[in-house]
Amino acid sequence: MSLGEIYDGAFRSIRANLPVMLGLSAIVVLVLGVVEGLTTYGAFEDFNRLLGRLDPAEDPEAFLEALTSSGSSFLLSSGVSTLISFLGTTILTGLLIHAVSQAVIGRQTSIGQVWTEVRPQILRLLLLTIVIGLLLTAVGVAAVVILALTLVSGSTALVLLGVLLALVTVLVGIPVVLTFTVLATPALILERATIGTALSRGFTLARRSFWRVLGIYLLTVVLVGIVSTAITWPFGQVALIFETGPGAFVLTLLGGVVANWITIPILAAVVALLYIDIRIRTEGLDAELARAAQES
Repeated sequence: MSLGEIYDGAFRSIRANLPVMLGLSAIVVLVLGVVEGLTTYGAFEDFNRLLGRLDPAEDPEAFLEALTSSGSSFLLSSGVSTLISFLGTTILTGLLIHAVSQAVIGRQTSIGQVWTEVRPQILRLLLLTIVIGLLLTAVGVAAVVILALTLVSGSTALVLLGVLLALVTVLVGIPVVLTFTVLATPALILERATIGTALSRGFTLARRSFWRVLGIYLLTVVLVGIVSTAITWPFGQVALIFETGPGAFVLTLLGGVVANWITIPILAAVVALLYIDIRIRTEGLDAELARAAQES
């Protein structure tokens, strides 16, 4: 498949199974949005009241103490919300990848069928996502260590070299890790693989078409980011009318929910089709898909 065919196939797979691709996505992101609102609104309001009640110029110590307390509460509630969002989004992505794989061979699955097929792999899927996150974090930590070691030296030349090496580590390391792991998720879901096998499969498949996988995935991430911004921007502009309070909070939250509802299925579909495309190119998966399509 060409780039255009992958994108066209992504939208076709979404249209072919709207109850799962958009219906299930709507349910999950709406629930996650409600959870985020319930867990963060109190801290959000406390922070706004703090800004309106205390003047840092009049009593900086009291302001700093209140800011620290309010900030800690906000970070805690945001952390809980982020954890729940991670769990929901990861599971949703796995469900959507399976639905896309069925749409490729002409099968339309229900939400219950998709859940039944993917449920045994959910724990592995969550652990795999954590492992990938740790690998990306390791790149960031390596960059910080390089920078810290050169700062200790006190030499201007070494500091500049350290900054350069840290930037190269991040700019090269993160895309490399993403490229070698992006196909691990569909491998785990569609091949019912273990975490180690999924990572190995993702590496093997991506290595054969490194630049293709990297280019298509990064382009998709950029396009999805643009779409997400285009969706959330109007909500943010309307929220400015309310300045602060429940209206602004709900509108901002709603913008994120709508953006996730649209973008998560698109990204999941592209990743699933990219995995299938690489396997067709390297392993002759097209013959297997043709037999499965005839059986369906």
